[in-house]
Amino acid sequence: MKNALLLFLAFVSFQTLGQTEKVTIKQSGFNPEDFMRVTIGNKVVEMNNEGETLFEGDIDLSKPIKGRILLKTGRYSDFFVEKGATEVTVYKKGYPASLEVPGSKSHQVYHAVHHAKNKKAFVSNTLKYIDDPIALTEFNSGFKFEKLDRADLEKVYNATAEDLKPYLNNVKAFMNTMDLAKIEVGGQIIDFTAADKDDEYFATDKYRGKYLLLDFAATGCGPCWAGYPDMIEQTSKYENLQVLTYNEDNAIEAWQNIAAQRNVTLDWPVLWKGENKLEVFELYKVEGWPLHYLISPTGEVLESWFGSGGDTLKKKLQKHLND
Repeated sequence: MKNALLLFLAFVSFQTLGQTEKVTIKQSGFNPEDFMRVTIGNKVVEMNNEGETLFEGDIDLSKPIKGRILLKTGRYSDFFVEKGATEVTVYKKGYPASLEVPGSKSHQVYHAVHHAKNKKAFVSNTLKYIDDPIALTEFNSGFKFEKLDRADLEKVYNATAEDLKPYLNNVKAFMNTMDLAKIEVGGQIIDFTAADKDDEYFATDKYRGKYLLLDFAATGCGPCWAGYPDMIEQTSKYENLQVLTYNEDNAIEAWQNIAAQRNVTLDWPVLWKGENKLEVFELYKVEGWPLHYLISPTGEVLESWFGSGGDTLKKKLQKHLND
């Protein structure tokens, strides 16, 4: 039994090693100090700040891996490496569409959709690679920037195989809400129900009679985290105020780790799960984070504002809750 186990572990190790290849990332035309960070598979890698080679190292390529090159200006460009296609070159001329990964079909698909020249090419290139999750993922994240009409959205969605349709979840939510009235200041709240990490559900209509502050956020949102200490301080001054944070992603463990690192403890529900969650975010016009709505005790939308910092929250609360 022991020998069999050792043989199995050796086989697994051999399989893993067999799928590891050397990945090289080179630059042309940039100054070394132009670069902020290089990530491969969501992990920051050690970057060389001298010469043309930014990175060289062994990476597990059991499946295509996405990487990102971030400049200090904030501009970034993504790439895909895969077995047999591991040499990345980023050119200053034409950046961010200037990355080349010879032989990488995954990068070819990504580039065709993400860097499509116009709206028509965005749709046609997606349809060309309609069975590739990378194409669908890029379409799902970029269709709003292209301002596509329903006909184009339905053309892509209907052409997608049923088992791949989850890659178009944002598209589906958008189409489901295109003809519905969105939330507006001066109008009434659009009620929803959502659950926290422990599956305890909270319904906005249960807070009638109190002011309600809705905080639409995301785990990776830096301004959200930067704003929480002030939000904790300001909202604690009002007994007749309830706060709900609703995160667009589902990275509960990562959120908890960041909260611990930043010593942030929210004494209000942090919501993650909900039926028609993406539709709710569409109806609330969430295009970035943090997005806030202040709701009156009768359900009227009093204020809406984007971002954190400064004394915006303090002034909004004083304006309405100190009357």
